Amino acid sequence: MACTYVLNTEKFGEVEIWESLSSRRITLRISKVDGRLRVSCPRRTQPKTVVEFLNAQADWIERNRASIAKKETSPVTIFTENTHFETRFHTLVIRKSTGKRVHVKVTPNRGATKGEILIDYPENEDVTTEQMQQLIHRCIGFALKVEAAEYLPPIVKATAERVGVKYNTLKFKNMTSRWGSCSSKGDLCFNVHLMRLPDALINLVVTHELCHLIEMNHSKRFHELVNHFCNGQEAALDKELKKYSTSRF
Repeated sequence: MACTYVLNTEKFGEVEIWESLSSRRITLRISKVDGRLRVSCPRRTQPKTVVEFLNAQADWIERNRASIAKKETSPVTIFTENTHFETRFHTLVIRKSTGKRVHVKVTPNRGATKGEILIDYPENEDVTTEQMQQLIHRCIGFALKVEAAEYLPPIVKATAERVGVKYNTLKFKNMTSRWGSCSSKGDLCFNVHLMRLPDALINLVVTHELCHLIEMNHSKRFHELVNHFCNGQEAALDKELKKYSTSRF
């Protein structure tokens, strides 16, 4: 679903306006990808009212945009044959070969033995080029999706039973700006990068999305629910989660 319209502001740039019949108040989100503002509000909310709301949140917007910009300029891993990198169930193996083409293969884990994300590339090719690095990232993303599809469903099922809700569909995607989502129809989608998190943080994200099936908002009641099912640790876990990127290694 597309936004209702884009509001051009002098102070905050382009702002996505999402009007909804179910909205009872104005809420604000900032894209972790590019810092763009997204405002959800009741139908027929005047642009002037939105701008006044944004001006009141100016300090918060500035702090969060600065934090996002800092993350975007942080070093990104450059993968080479000397890089040691492991996911929960796979080990990355990059090798020079005498072949003329790049060959990739993701092998499954077997018991205590981890699978491999195997990348063979021609010895006369530079593995640090943007094209090669994108290929390596895609291979890691594929391995994470395989892991997520096997590891996460039992966790989601058990958590749903504990929270006392039923969900409709369950999907896993390589997302750039969020850990998970939940629709009003009970469709769940989780970022495959959850597989890079400790179990306690995975449980936080899963619990968060499932609690939306009770409270489809971020109200005080919603956070009380999440905190209850996280044994009173929501704030501490959320603080720890902020140390991780949803897509960057």
